[in-house]
Amino acid sequence: MKFPVHARRRTALLATCLTGLASWPALAEGPTWPCSRIWCPELVEIPAGQFRMGDLAGGGEEDERPARLVRVPRFALARYETTVRQFRRFVMATGYRTDAERDGETGCGTLEIATRKKWDWTPGRSWRSLEYQIEEDQPVVCVSWNDARAYVGWLNEETGGGWRLPSEAEWEYAARAGSETLYHFGDDASRLCEYGNVADMTDLPNGYNYHWDYRAECADWAVYPTRVGRYRPNALGLHDIHGNVWEWTADCWNGSYEGAPADGSAWESGDCSRRVLRGGAWHHAPRTLRSAIRAGHSTADQAFHVGFRVARTLAPGMKLQAGRYRVEASAEGYGVRVETVAHGRSPTLHRMALSELEAGLKVGERFRDCPEC
Repeated sequence: MKFPVHARRRTALLATCLTGLASWPALAEGPTWPCSRIWCPELVEIPAGQFRMGDLAGGGEEDERPARLVRVPRFALARYETTVRQFRRFVMATGYRTDAERDGETGCGTLEIATRKKWDWTPGRSWRSLEYQIEEDQPVVCVSWNDARAYVGWLNEETGGGWRLPSEAEWEYAARAGSETLYHFGDDASRLCEYGNVADMTDLPNGYNYHWDYRAECADWAVYPTRVGRYRPNALGLHDIHGNVWEWTADCWNGSYEGAPADGSAWESGDCSRRVLRGGAWHHAPRTLRSAIRAGHSTADQAFHVGFRVARTLAPGMKLQAGRYRVEASAEGYGVRVETVAHGRSPTLHRMALSELEAGLKVGERFRDCPEC
């Protein structure tokens, strides 16, 4: 099926053909989710299995205990943290205002390295306005648990359902990717910079040294939240598991794992005015970046080191399609060239019309992965 490119804006031909197309994975027969929008988060299928959750090596925090065996059903998790581009598309479509932008005491927790040099509430700050230059491929921050839930609610309305925040057990299961070490790649903290944006040897502006006294002995060359996918993924293909930004999960906060579900579902009892965050952030020391680390914040809290990653429920037989897209422009207008593969066939070319603003992408940029194009 082909989608004609309708007239949007006259412009010179900017796009060029891609050479050396990647090989495309064959997919088994089965229905697929109806998500054909290029702004849908890219998903990784997480197979069902069981794992030991919590403080496995000893020496962790009290709230990571007791370590326990958890069975997790098959599901899908976003390859990357939700980006500014993806969140902006939601806001454009709905007019949504985040908790940091609502009437009253609006603002967000930030550092203000150039002036204040300490963590505090900063009026006027939000995901749109921060102390660093915001880029579309950075994780969206200054978003509360409420905001993250609003985003997944919109995804469900637009694409047919199944989107949600991951449970805490799902998050750790996918993050560990079969490992039982401190980090998904092992126990050597000096390798953290290969896999994430963390407190490290990178020089900070104005001599600021928050948490850097306990930094990893490596350099990731980033200070603030940086673009998603910049560092190496874990064994399942998930990026930024350690650091960059904390990620909201669905679970209510509990100070230990006593009585926690063992089936991978979210824990919906306890202090539900607070929800669990996982993964650590760009300014955290190695101890606060372990696979088992967890924190609990109010559902309305926002800070510029907190974002989220979405999950999707996969019903039996449902498969994820593979695809890549490229934004192109011609005298006819803006469009997206999409190549998909399904049921083991050769790539199929589609062209979908959209405005430059809807795309939120640079014309002519290289092919990018997209889920279920």
